[in-house]
Amino acid sequence: MLSLGTESSFSQRFLQEAAAAVRHRTWSEEAFLRLVRQGRSPRAAWRERCLAAFLLEMQIAGVPHDSPSAAEFLFDLLETQSACRPEDTVRDLRLQGYSVGDPLQWLLQLKERLARHSRLHQALGKDPEDSAAWARLGGLLENEWRLLLARYLIPPSQVIGRVRRLTRTSCGLADPDVGEHPFFASESDHALGELPAYEGAVAQGLLESGEIWWVGQDTPSHLGSLVEYPLGSIVLIVRPPGSDWELELKRAGRRGPNPLRVFFRRGGRQIPKAHRLDCGSPSRHLRFEAGASTTFSRLFRLSQGRPAPLGRPLSLRSVHSVPGPQGQDVLLLAYLSDPACYGEEFPQLQSQLEDVLQAYQEEDDWEPPPLGGDIGRATLFLTQAAPGQMLLAGTSSFRLDRLALYC
Repeated sequence: MLSLGTESSFSQRFLQEAAAAVRHRTWSEEAFLRLVRQGRSPRAAWRERCLAAFLLEMQIAGVPHDSPSAAEFLFDLLETQSACRPEDTVRDLRLQGYSVGDPLQWLLQLKERLARHSRLHQALGKDPEDSAAWARLGGLLENEWRLLLARYLIPPSQVIGRVRRLTRTSCGLADPDVGEHPFFASESDHALGELPAYEGAVAQGLLESGEIWWVGQDTPSHLGSLVEYPLGSIVLIVRPPGSDWELELKRAGRRGPNPLRVFFRRGGRQIPKAHRLDCGSPSRHLRFEAGASTTFSRLFRLSQGRPAPLGRPLSLRSVHSVPGPQGQDVLLLAYLSDPACYGEEFPQLQSQLEDVLQAYQEEDDWEPPPLGGDIGRATLFLTQAAPGQMLLAGTSSFRLDRLALYC
């Protein structure tokens, strides 16, 4: 009996068909089409789509290298029916990293990429009942970005829905000031246009939602997941299925009942000014970063003729509300001024706010208006450090110092 470790995510019929596909994995257009239909079915669960993508890999691994007819069949079925317009297919493939000339060359490069799972293909092909191989496959299905063919089965709208189920969201508003930067709008549009069609559709879905995305209790922190809260960071990473691209949501709060907190001192030590808004970033800091990066991006692109090697902002939103302790959507001002909205640590919050406001007056020669009480303190703080969230493309969370944390 096969075991994927997540059987509850699959219908019994789908598991039986998957086992049959492994046992009879000789290349067949009919079998390939059947798997595509199963993976694209509106009734297919998320994990079933991922498993279908892996079974398609095994089918393609059996395609002869010198079969133009099979290459044309696959190219037409997968690429020309993808998220991009047919006339943009070649450009889109190059953005995906293929140096494509014709369907046969594309197929050869695709098979080279799929070879990363060749040991698992071979293990299941040699013994379809190999429990260790099925267990490894179960782990692979938790790493959607490694399933290269999942992008052809999972529509971008379902990617957004999956990200939403694994995170928390609240209301955001378009930042009114960042658009005044002379290059922000044009460079963000250019950055979005440099994404492959599938990744661009996922990014567009995040943009159009108008939401702020926060880490939740169910948000994974393991390498390769669709959405990740990387160890040692306070951002969310979205890696579309089968993609080498990464989208970053900066900042994303912390787990637990209070996604945002305020500190002046912690552990007896004074907190640097930029970090007093714990696990968040003031909009004015993000605005400065967005302006600097778009300026550099434009200069680099015009002088070098290629995209700048840095994360490029796609949008900046102001935080209008946050997830409250009970999961409810709470207006930001109420969150910082009402104990019922913040929770049991509200007295500590107010004490820290008093110290932070006093420091702002001394450091910036700031003379605040005479607002008192909990609402007054929250209002004054937000005039100095109202939080925001920026969506970036072209980032990478695979940094050596961070990867070492997973060992």
